[in-house]
Amino acid sequence: MRKVAFLTRSFDEFNQWAIADKKVYAKIVSLIKDVQR
Repeated sequence: MRKVAFLTRSFDEFNQWAIADKKVYAKIVSLIKDVQR
């Protein structure tokens, strides 16, 4: 499994997607999981 690392600003933006658009957030999470395989 690969380790995922975020820059501080990127992680803040990632968290904003969770608030602003849950559908986009879910897609981002799905893509991250795919990369970890």
